[in-house]
Amino acid sequence: MVPAAYLFSLSDEAFFRWTLTNRFVGAKVFDYYAAGKTLPRHAKRGIIAFITIMSAISIHITTLAGDPGYGQVTIAIVWAIGVWWLAKKVPTRA
Repeated sequence: MVPAAYLFSLSDEAFFRWTLTNRFVGAKVFDYYAAGKTLPRHAKRGIIAFITIMSAISIHITTLAGDPGYGQVTIAIVWAIGVWWLAKKVPTRA
């Protein structure tokens, strides 16, 4: 939802306000913006774990589909960039 909120903030203020007041995820998105665009350490760990699990599943499925290795390498590179970006570029709060 954070990417959606960011893109909505660029295009339409009404949609941006809707993401901040959404009853399902609005409190978390609002907290992200109110805390200076930082993530709690436990959230970063959970996101990294989710990215890792989904990437491993994708690599496995790509292997079963008979890919000679290009798909697996691409998935692994995108995984590494995503985890690096989240770990190093997104600020952490306690």
